[in-house]
Amino acid sequence: MSSVTMLTGSALLAMALARGALDPEAAWAAAHVDEDWQMSQWGRDELALERRAYRRSEFDAAVTVLRLVSNSQ
Repeated sequence: MSSVTMLTGSALLAMALARGALDPEAAWAAAHVDEDWQMSQWGRDELALERRAYRRSEFDAAVTVLRLVSNSQ
């Protein structure tokens, strides 16, 4: 959960994801509402999008581990 919290910037999103209240897509989208709004206002930042893609791959791995741990309990 700590990795998901770090990558989304929200313990609440991590807990909602862990409990099944949000799916990974919804959690990721919620974590980036402000960033997406900023891009809609000021344009795309390619370097930021590259970092975001890397963080997304880390998020997907963390979600996989979170699901494995949740299923084993």
